[in-house]
Amino acid sequence: MTEPREAAQYLLRFDDLCPTMDGDRWRRFVPMLRRFGIRPILAVVPENQDPELQLCSPDSGFDPGFDPGFWAEMREWQAAGATIGLHGYRHICEAEGRGLIPLHAKTEFAGVPREQQREWIRAGLGILAEHGLTARVWVAPRHGLDWETIAALREVGIGVVSDGFARRPFREGGVVWIPQQLWRPVEKTTGLWTICLHANSATDEAVTELESFLCRFAGQFTCVEQVLADWEIGARSVGDRIFHARMMTRIRLGRLRRRFGLR
Repeated sequence: MTEPREAAQYLLRFDDLCPTMDGDRWRRFVPMLRRFGIRPILAVVPENQDPELQLCSPDSGFDPGFDPGFWAEMREWQAAGATIGLHGYRHICEAEGRGLIPLHAKTEFAGVPREQQREWIRAGLGILAEHGLTARVWVAPRHGLDWETIAALREVGIGVVSDGFARRPFREGGVVWIPQQLWRPVEKTTGLWTICLHANSATDEAVTELESFLCRFAGQFTCVEQVLADWEIGARSVGDRIFHARMMTRIRLGRLRRRFGLR
């Protein structure tokens, strides 16, 4: 395998996809994804019970707030090369365990016993399979995963996690980590960068920003299959561990500044 070094590569990931999402907001992104041939990670909630994701408008004609075309659309994206991600189970974030990427006080999985986590993961995979979807990647709601999650993922056969702060994919805990470090498009010089977007809450400005970025850098966007084929994936380096620590510090300081109205 040869590792790409000449220019940065980008992955695009959409979280919180489910039949109860705001389909109109999601569809703002669809034309540009097709236009530029982007093969994103689509993080699907198998059995959404989170009221914050109950956004399917009654005006859409779907009763009761459920898009009957959602699963067919996800199958079409899968057939076109998108990677389906298992985005938790029901997206109910009530656990208070400290996860490996502790960005949120409450998550769905971190701190939950392994047996329960494994049961939820298997149930989620089963629901996706019933709809013709095969989840290749794990995407934890609110970055909430711990070592028990990793063990449960190995036990059910999921070997790729879309998460973590690093500049390249790495292997740890018996799984491959494809890092996710950005929440908006940002030009980089080297490395692999996953841009995570939430279609349900994305502003029109965010849609325009992504389209502008794709106009410039669409040729540098890759997909999960290509990453696994092209990158030499080893243990996380010391440099990337330092990168992780710096990212965590930057995020926490940013939250404090916003909390106290500082720039």
